[in-house]
Amino acid sequence: MDRPSATVLAGTGIALFLGGRALAQAAATETAAEGGSAGEPGGGFWDVVLSGNWFGIAILIVLVLLSMLAVYLVVEQILTLRRREVMPEGLAEEVRQFLAAGRLKDADAACRQHP
Repeated sequence: MDRPSATVLAGTGIALFLGGRALAQAAATETAAEGGSAGEPGGGFWDVVLSGNWFGIAILIVLVLLSMLAVYLVVEQILTLRRREVMPEGLAEEVRQFLAAGRLKDADAACRQHP
């Protein structure tokens, strides 16, 4: 069974997946041998970000801001909602006993005392 050349694999992005430097180096060597420029940079992070012009940058800024907002909301809720503030100690057991005894009005009163 014929295996595709390293250039074909590198062109499809499989070279990175299959691992290794050996495959990527083989692709660079084949490209250089065919007259291509193996020394050209493939484009970095900022090249990809700036390739979308102003619209791509606007989307990136919105995503960063929304991510920061999500982190803020999670931390704020962790700090705000503490178990003893949401459910005072002993209230759950008291309500459970009232309900087991069939005293619904007392259970309701206990819940209303600790909103």
